[in-house]
Amino acid sequence: NIGDNSIRQTVQQMSSISTTNEKLVCRINNLNENLSQIVKIIDTIANIAKQTDLLALNAAIEATHAGEYGTGFTVVASEIRDLAEQSKTAAQRIERIILSICEMTDKTTELMMLNSKEINIGSADVNNSGKSFQKLLSISSEMSSQIKLIAQKIFKTQFCRYKTNVFGFGKQMCITRC
Repeated sequence: NIGDNSIRQTVQQMSSISTTNEKLVCRINNLNENLSQIVKIIDTIANIAKQTDLLALNAAIEATHAGEYGTGFTVVASEIRDLAEQSKTAAQRIERIILSICEMTDKTTELMMLNSKEINIGSADVNNSGKSFQKLLSISSEMSSQIKLIAQKIFKTQFCRYKTNVFGFGKQMCITRC
């Protein structure tokens, strides 16, 4: 039956969509876990940048104590401080980007979970439609059988009347023969 097959295919498709959606939610959750690990690494980089900045400051102080012999070291300490500041700034920018990605993935996960609920509701509706379709099919088949019986009785009655009119037999005789 075409209608029944169509409903079965729709149910299978809804189930497939639901499964795919669940896999996507899992992958996004894995992505969030990886992003959390990246945030920890960025925190480590930011801490290293702070410590490097402090070391550069201490080196500049020591270079000042060394007088003219520490002039070259002062330049190196200044460069190290600049690199530490650039590392800190880059780490902050990366952290902001990752936090933005985390927010987007959280919202996407929420939407996908909502989508999963809607898919499940749709699947239930399609299943109910399938059951209703089966009931209608059964009722239709039963009615078709009854209509055939009625049509056969009408045909016999009409045939008997025809025989009565054509051959002049009495109704009682026809009814007993039919």
